[in-house]
Amino acid sequence: MNTITTPDSPTFESLQLEIIQLKTKLAWYEEQFRLYQHKKFGSSSERFEDQGLLFNEAEELAEEATEAAIPADHLAPCKTKPAA
Repeated sequence: MNTITTPDSPTFESLQLEIIQLKTKLAWYEEQFRLYQHKKFGSSSERFEDQGLLFNEAEELAEEATEAAIPADHLAPCKTKPAA
């Protein structure tokens, strides 16, 4: 086997070192990507146990306003139509 070596051709050791450096850099980029994905799509840190009750305020206010506007003693009984 004939190999041609020139003064600027890389040596085996330098190529191995470059491979190690590239693998290290790839691992770092993969970790950054994983952290970004977790930050973007992962669970939020601002959650608390009663979070579902936050959006019931408008409904509760509407129910209170309806109950306060029509006292129970002023409600007329419902009349049904006689069957034909």
